[in-house]
Amino acid sequence: MQERPSVLSALAKLSAVILLSAFPALPQTQNRVIEWMKSPFGSDSGKIQAQMKQADIIDIEDVSVGGKSITIGEPFAADVAWIKEVSFRVRNVSPQPVKSVQIHVYLTEFKGPPYLDFCYGCGGTEKVLMPGDEVKPAVLLFYDWARDVIAGQGGDISTIRKASIRDIQVYLPDGTMFICVRNANGRSVCGSPSS
Repeated sequence: MQERPSVLSALAKLSAVILLSAFPALPQTQNRVIEWMKSPFGSDSGKIQAQMKQADIIDIEDVSVGGKSITIGEPFAADVAWIKEVSFRVRNVSPQPVKSVQIHVYLTEFKGPPYLDFCYGCGGTEKVLMPGDEVKPAVLLFYDWARDVIAGQGGDISTIRKASIRDIQVYLPDGTMFICVRNANGRSVCGSPSS
């Protein structure tokens, strides 16, 4: 009779192993981060930013991953498909209308680096963004292209832990373009190549 509990115990353990192995592995949740690129213009960043004037044109009101708001520069938990679920919400904080907004997000853990473009007004059918208006820019170049570039380097897009916002390009209806970045003080600095 003493052997019976040990047989039952062994069967219970074996059943548990079989049941657990029958379920697919759950996606791994890891810390990820979206941050502002520290040197968006390479070694000329300081010189170029010094020529830019502080201007309030476009503000990023919200960044979300999988529908949950995150804070730029702070780690957040997300699964391996997180990069597919990034979205931005921007607001026109200038006193003038804006024709288009394009956010360039680089995946700096890989060479190139591959990047993602989020754009409002690039399709030509969107209405002008008036002062105070908010929109969610759509993705232009995205997951499949970035995945293929990374795979070509022997990598896997699911291993990405960091995405860096390089800049925001803003076009006014008259064709004037501004490039906006964050300076060391956390303020937006925008400049126009023609200024």
